[in-house]
Amino acid sequence: MNRLKLLVLLLIATACAVAAFARAPLAPSSMQSLTIYQRTTQALPGSSELLLTIGDIAAGQTMVSLEWRDRERVRGPCSLRANESVDFDVAGERLLLTLAHLHNELIGNDWAEFTLARAEGPTLQPTAASDPSAMSAAQEIEALIKAVASQNGAVFIRNGSEHSASDAADHLRRKLRSAGSRVNTADQFIEHIASKSSTSGNPYALRLANGKTVDAGEWFRARLAEIRGER
Repeated sequence: MNRLKLLVLLLIATACAVAAFARAPLAPSSMQSLTIYQRTTQALPGSSELLLTIGDIAAGQTMVSLEWRDRERVRGPCSLRANESVDFDVAGERLLLTLAHLHNELIGNDWAEFTLARAEGPTLQPTAASDPSAMSAAQEIEALIKAVASQNGAVFIRNGSEHSASDAADHLRRKLRSAGSRVNTADQFIEHIASKSSTSGNPYALRLANGKTVDAGEWFRARLAEIRGER
């Protein structure tokens, strides 16, 4: 029995030591930088346990979250634009993660560049983007794309060709990636991406499951009003 108790105590002590090591300060002596592709997760410099995850890069923004490898949340998710930052604490050390650049590639995967440094001055207050009740422009745009993708039985019509709702969503995402920083709000997304063809200028249309055909721009504006009204 004594050996069993000793083994349990040893296991507890080992677990505590591992946890303490995992939560050890990053303590960057100087500004560190890291590059990460959209929709991926990567460890922060100086730690193999503290993970940075970013979502799609769209409308000049990306969703950012920080968590330990055991899934304990540190910060986020929140939306960041270039030159915006979030601060967080690790073992009593306050650090600042800054989105330095967003890179939209015509061919290949989009990526972001961050810097990590010790934070100076008072603790930053959470921005509206970190408030779960608020939606960033990127979240509004994603909600619009998901709205059309969920239209079972609907047909998206562009340049005289008919496409399924899921194909329409994929097409809009490709156009959005190509637009890069030129589209920064949901209203701009509707005006420049979701309303008409960028090659011919012809308006898009949506034939709903009930057989009614509506102007795509008007349909998206109505969905955006609903999204904003639900907040």
